[in-house]
Amino acid sequence: MTTTTRRFCLAAFLLGPAALAQNRTQDRGAVTATINDCERQTNSFVGSLRQALSQANVRYERKEDLLRSARDLENSMDKVGDAWNRDNNPERAGEHVRVAIGAAREINQIMVRRRLNRDTEQRWNQVRRELNLLARAFNTQGLGR
Repeated sequence: MTTTTRRFCLAAFLLGPAALAQNRTQDRGAVTATINDCERQTNSFVGSLRQALSQANVRYERKEDLLRSARDLENSMDKVGDAWNRDNNPERAGEHVRVAIGAAREINQIMVRRRLNRDTEQRWNQVRRELNLLARAFNTQGLGR
């Protein structure tokens, strides 16, 4: 599913009761695809972040805090996927999205100020984009830039 299609489906999903019944399955599919993509992107980002922070030339006094936030984000996204895909519980998924975005805010502040390697920065940009889509789908504040 293309990003444009997913965004269209997410926009339709946000209409809630006003959306046509025939589009509801497609809307849920778009949210499912975004959740699954965000889980994968988060896992990739955490691996890249670990590698970037382990390089000898990276001096950052809050490495452990950053890694802890990244692990919290990764765990929260796993819970989002479980609540949405396995448990079919959108309310619980939304709660976990909010927790994930809270962890992501700390990471985002650091990623905007500090420069790590290009791979890690690109992966973070992908995670941030996916989290902002989820924030819209679950009617909560995203990360913005």
